[in-house]
Amino acid sequence: MYTAPDGQPVFRPAGIARVAGAGDNNWQDGFHVPGANHIVNTVMRVGTDTYIGGQFTTVGSVNANSVARWDGTAWNSVGTGTANGVNGPVNALAMLGTTLYVGGYFNAAGGIAVSNVAKWDGTGWSSLGPAPARGVGGEVDALAVIGTTLYAGGIFLTAGGIPANYIAQWDGTTWSPLGNGTNYPVRALAAMGTTLVAGGYFTRAGTAAANYVAQWDGTAWTSLGVGTNGSVFALAVRGSELYVGGQFSTAGGSSANRLARWDGTGWAPLGSGLNSTVYALAISGNDVYAGGAFSQAGGLPAAYVARWNGSTWSALASGAAASVNAVVKGLAAAGSTLCVGGEFTAAGAVGAPYVAEWSGTQWNTMGSGNGTSISGAVLAVAVSGTTVYVGGGFNTAGQVLANNVAKWDGTTWSALGTGAANGVNATVLALAISGTTLYAGGEFTAAGGAAASRVARWDGAAWSPLGAGLNNSVYALALSGTTLYAGGAFTASGGTGLNHVAAWTGTAWAPMGTANPNGNGVVGDVYALATLGPTLYAGGSFYFYTSTAAIVRGLAQWNGTAWSALGAPAATALNGEVDALVVNGNVLYAGGSFTQAGGVAVNMVAKWDGSSWAGLGASPANTLPTTSAVRALAVSGSTVYAGGDFYSPTGLPASTNFLMKWNGTAWTGLGTGLNQGVRALAMGPGSQVTAGGHFSAVGDGSKIMSHLGIYHDPLLATLTSLVPGTAGPGAVLSLTGTNLTGTTAIAFSGTANNVVTSGFVVNAAGTQITGIVVPGGATSGTVTAVAPDGVTNALPFAALPLAAATAQEASEVCLLPNPAHGTVLVLGLPATGAALLTLLDALGRAVRIQQIRPSAIGAAAEMSLAGLSPGLYHLQVWAGGRQTGQALVVE
Repeated sequence: MYTAPDGQPVFRPAGIARVAGAGDNNWQDGFHVPGANHIVNTVMRVGTDTYIGGQFTTVGSVNANSVARWDGTAWNSVGTGTANGVNGPVNALAMLGTTLYVGGYFNAAGGIAVSNVAKWDGTGWSSLGPAPARGVGGEVDALAVIGTTLYAGGIFLTAGGIPANYIAQWDGTTWSPLGNGTNYPVRALAAMGTTLVAGGYFTRAGTAAANYVAQWDGTAWTSLGVGTNGSVFALAVRGSELYVGGQFSTAGGSSANRLARWDGTGWAPLGSGLNSTVYALAISGNDVYAGGAFSQAGGLPAAYVARWNGSTWSALASGAAASVNAVVKGLAAAGSTLCVGGEFTAAGAVGAPYVAEWSGTQWNTMGSGNGTSISGAVLAVAVSGTTVYVGGGFNTAGQVLANNVAKWDGTTWSALGTGAANGVNATVLALAISGTTLYAGGEFTAAGGAAASRVARWDGAAWSPLGAGLNNSVYALALSGTTLYAGGAFTASGGTGLNHVAAWTGTAWAPMGTANPNGNGVVGDVYALATLGPTLYAGGSFYFYTSTAAIVRGLAQWNGTAWSALGAPAATALNGEVDALVVNGNVLYAGGSFTQAGGVAVNMVAKWDGSSWAGLGASPANTLPTTSAVRALAVSGSTVYAGGDFYSPTGLPASTNFLMKWNGTAWTGLGTGLNQGVRALAMGPGSQVTAGGHFSAVGDGSKIMSHLGIYHDPLLATLTSLVPGTAGPGAVLSLTGTNLTGTTAIAFSGTANNVVTSGFVVNAAGTQITGIVVPGGATSGTVTAVAPDGVTNALPFAALPLAAATAQEASEVCLLPNPAHGTVLVLGLPATGAALLTLLDALGRAVRIQQIRPSAIGAAAEMSLAGLSPGLYHLQVWAGGRQTGQALVVE
């Protein structure tokens, strides 16, 4: 089962394992969470296996619907394909022999119709009883086993179609009530020998008064003294002792805060107890473990889980490794090891979503994973070299505690800062990088524990505010040189009015323009920013007035002194919100919820070339649904990646759900797409595309990715270096990059005779192109390669002029010795200017490239031949605007 884009469960045929869809192998493995993706309600230990039940759909890298098994090394689903788990919350687990029983609130188990309780025999699921009842008539909250009988308690009034008030028994064939049952729901069950103990909300069991806890001897109900004065949620047995936890303050009429012991005749407290509700109990040796919503045990700090050693209470540890960060709902103990499940996302100093293990000395995750905490989302991504920064609404990244912003170095996560105050204290919505400095914007009011209102700077070691900050959310950041721009919902910084867009001068936030009738900036929120040289582009749901009083909506440009439309306002208008902007070369790409750009029909994404708008793809075949929006864009060469809320676009395959790619000709998907919305995209390094958002898996559910995915595009050709970067006509260059196989042309800036279509060689790995001769029409600007899936990104290139050659420059060079071994001297170089030496093998591939500085020009230059195979080579010498050469034999 997986979640379709509309949120509905989709079942696939059973199989040995889920097979990744075409292209999903290009999504990097490992970005699942080291735990479950939602709340764990119950934990059970059976031998060396640990079972968990709850409200999750994945655990680690496994699709596991509400129930899963940990074998000590890895997580396993209970069943495969359609036989994987149940279709609703699991609240209780029990084992009878080798059969697993599951109780909760569901109506299907492995695709089999059931009613709130089901069994797994190791190979398949089945109901407990025939149709139409197939189980019990309401939610099951507790299960217990005595002999061959299964007992179920919960919020139901029938079992197997017959009356059974909140509790019933299953003998393997039929259901039957336990006398008159109880008068209110049962929340906990435990076996004491042949006696069944029940706890819950009730005040009567059978015909007997029984305050919140009672016992069934097989024929009748009896009370346990006067019981407790509040609800019972947890029971545990050690020998003849019964431990009872819940929401009470007395047991047997005496003080007993949330936990008490019954010895068969009377009640006793466990010290001064807990200061809030107990939901789970486990016993190991002399130790009693309690889990719940409390923050103190025995008057001492002990958040959510604590240990009673028979005389005193204690937390499991002290300091940062003390406890989990939210309510505990399930416990299971084996020796000194305690398995804990609940609503938490961290355990001690470790990110551990919803399930963790206490070893007796430290907290550990149960499995690995590099996804961010499932409770939030990744809303911003920025790349610097091989480092990926992510921001959003999370508190863990992999096993690292990271508050709303984190750094991925390609192998491991790091928090930005140390201790509990690392990162920022609320959601990050925007990131921008300048050198080693990271800027973050969002909804936070503190960074690194210090005040920083909605925007802050990280210098690699510490956080600092940017002046007085801004008074409302920052949705976008962009850099132009040393100037940082911010856009959002804010209207001021300190006492300075700043309407939705502002510039950071290095010491203060400055207003931008006067096109707003209310003052500077624009009217309405700014969601996206991008820069092209000194020009800033802003997109959002705003408007402003031009100098001629024309209204411009959604998109504007700032030239340093004033706001303006992109061309004539009427001709450049977008008919919807702009949520994403990105610049590539001299082209601006915009994404949002619009379907018209400058009168041209577009598909939520369009490009502006400086004079007019164009769509990407034919309309209407590639038009997205009008209820969709593009929220993020990334560009490399002619390839555009768009992410957002769209799915099943008209005329497009389902693989384009939430993320798609334009290769210059058509829209295609990335693997099987994603299962929820995308909010951030970033390119690099190489052919890597990083996506952040609300998604939890690829489109067909075969690969789990918690809010973050890295796609290694096998078709995206990228350039990483050009050698040399400065040269003139006739010089021989080489390019390095990725996916360059099949390159058909190398294009230089220029208007004519600037494209090379032959003479160069691409190596077998597709990572290098050699033998590129600079054409006569090449000018300073950029170099790109034309690959099968589109044009690559551009690298800078500086063209040297074609100079008149002197008599010396025109002469042939001399190579000594020739044949040569080890080194060769190159004589006859020009007296002035730089020279470029390129040694080509018999296939025309550059095997040595050497630049000679002007100061080194003179009698000779030495070139190393080390590592070259014997054979015939050709040395090309470019100097003074012309090229000469000599054959060279290497021995």
